[in-house]
Amino acid sequence: MFPGFHPVEFLIILVVALLIFGPKKLPELGDAIGKSIKQFKKATNADEIEEPEETKHNKSLAELEREIASKRAAAEAESAKTE
Repeated sequence: MFPGFHPVEFLIILVVALLIFGPKKLPELGDAIGKSIKQFKKATNADEIEEPEETKHNKSLAELEREIASKRAAAEAESAKTE
């Protein structure tokens, strides 16, 4: 079944959870745990890692700064030629 859990231990855990949370709350609890595990796996999957929006924005700022610097250098070179 599960590594480290024997069927008897698993049954005891289920009975204790049923006694603590009750039969109405147990399915909701299982669903919440399942969704949490699914989101955790999705977040840790290397294929689905996406750059944060902040990083994308910083890249565009860096590109704009380089463009401004090159235009500034070109303008300074032209003003040096006219002098």
